[in-house]
Amino acid sequence: AKKRKLEEQFDKDCINNIQQHERKSNIFNGISIFVDGHTEPPADELKKLMIEHGGIYHAYYSKEKVTYFISNNLPYAKIRKLKPNDKVIRSQWITDCIKQNKLLPTHDYEMYKDITKGRGQTELNFKRIEQPMKPITSDFNVPNSDDEENNSLEKTLSSSDNEEIETEVDEHLSVLDAKHPKYLETFLKRSRLHYLSSTAVAKKVYVQDLRQKVEHRLLIEKHREELKNKIQRTERDYLFKLVDEKEEKIYMHIDMDCFFVSVATRNQPELRDHPIAVTHSKGKKSTTNNQHQFYSRSEIASCNYAARQYGVRNGMYL
Repeated sequence: AKKRKLEEQFDKDCINNIQQHERKSNIFNGISIFVDGHTEPPADELKKLMIEHGGIYHAYYSKEKVTYFISNNLPYAKIRKLKPNDKVIRSQWITDCIKQNKLLPTHDYEMYKDITKGRGQTELNFKRIEQPMKPITSDFNVPNSDDEENNSLEKTLSSSDNEEIETEVDEHLSVLDAKHPKYLETFLKRSRLHYLSSTAVAKKVYVQDLRQKVEHRLLIEKHREELKNKIQRTERDYLFKLVDEKEEKIYMHIDMDCFFVSVATRNQPELRDHPIAVTHSKGKKSTTNNQHQFYSRSEIASCNYAARQYGVRNGMYL
């Protein structure tokens, strides 16, 4: 209902404009726009220009009704929501069309073309094989049963396919920027956490394969018994051991809150007695024009004891 009311209001504004002033042109006849984000001129001015030159302005986005999405800058959250074949056009296209009194091509004004077009049908890239393929019979041994043959072929094909796909993806995504929809996925795949988790899975599979072999299974049982006997002897010796009351006890305390400061001052011993704090990266500057624009919103991650004497604690904002 609200959308219909806004459309009726736009039609009413068009009629009032025609009655008060003659329509300047029909450049945008059949063209409807939706404005979002920062534009120059602003959205109200663009709405007025569309009324004067025969276009349609929509306050809400609808792919069926909107011809062009007008914006000069969109936040990353809205860029991710763009659908395939969405056309995001800079507002300069409207003003240039009016200046030249004709409808100009939008190709030079399109934004995020790589993102919106990249979400459609995937383009397949084929590589030419320089070396001739060897006969299949020379690389594979014929198994004794059909099940073994299927398993062998599935493992071989899946491993080779995965290697080719990963190579293609890595080469393609190595040049992506943070605006690309697959940037975060690629970043996580190349992160240390992903490497550790994938390595752990590979080691588990490796251990399972070893356990399935008879010779390795016997070796594991042997070492397991040796470890069990050693643990039992250690517990028995501990229970019957006479503890000397005068024996000096040593307590070791590791302060992890000072860890980063200790590492930072390891090669600078002259700074160890000074109050030092390690923080995250400096936050974005404020839009104000007073002294607060130079303040940081970063959080203290680590501070030494000299800094704590002044009341500085981990988790504080600068």
